[in-house]
Amino acid sequence: MTDEIHLYNSPEQKERVGKQKNSFATFLLWLVSSITTVIVLGYFSAFIPGRLKLLGLFPCFLGLTSSFIILYWRNMWSCSGTKFILPLSFLLAITCFGISTYFSYQKYNAILTKQFNTQKSQHIAIKKKNTQSLTPEEEKTDREIRQSFRKIFESEKQNLRDKSSFRAYLSHRVSSLGNWSKPWPEFFWIIEFLFAGTFSSLFTRRFLKKTVPITSPDE
Repeated sequence: MTDEIHLYNSPEQKERVGKQKNSFATFLLWLVSSITTVIVLGYFSAFIPGRLKLLGLFPCFLGLTSSFIILYWRNMWSCSGTKFILPLSFLLAITCFGISTYFSYQKYNAILTKQFNTQKSQHIAIKKKNTQSLTPEEEKTDREIRQSFRKIFESEKQNLRDKSSFRAYLSHRVSSLGNWSKPWPEFFWIIEFLFAGTFSSLFTRRFLKKTVPITSPDE
C-alpha cells in the first residue's frame, strides 16, 4: 500500500498528470478560439458584395478559410492536435457557411423592407394630400391616382411577403443560373454546404500529412 502511494506521488507520475492537464487546457483554448473566429468569419462574410460570392465557389472559400483558422490556432496554442480535428473541421466549415447564409438572408430582407417603406411613404403622402381646393376634374384625376397607388401599394405588400421567405431567398441566389423551381434551389444550397465541409476537411488532412501525426488530448 505504501509503495502504491509512493508510486502515485512520484515525480514521473506528477509530471505525467501535469502534461495531461496542460494538453487538455491547450485543447480547450484551441477549440474555443477556432469556434469563435469561425463564427466571426461567417458573420462578416455575409457583407461581402454579392458579385464576389460566386455560386459553388464561395462555400469552398469559406471551407478553406475555416480550415486555415483551425490550423492557425492549433499552432498558436502549440496544441498537439486531436483525433477529432477532421470532423471538427467539417462541422465548423458548414457552420460558417450557415451563419453567412443566415445574415445574407437578413441583409436581403432589409433591402426589400427598405424598398417597401419607400412605396409606403409615397402612399401616405398622397393620402394626406389636401384636395379641398381642387376642381371637380382635378378631384377625379386625384381619385384615380389614389386608387392606382393603392393597388400598387397592395401589390408591393404582397410582393414583400412572397419575396421575404427563405425559400424565395434561395431562389434569388440562383436566379443568375435561371428560373429554378422547387426543390432545386434548396438542393443546390445543401450541395454548397457539402462543398464547404469537404474542402475544409481535405485541406486540413493534406496539411496534417506534412506534419507530425496528431493525438487526442488525453493521450
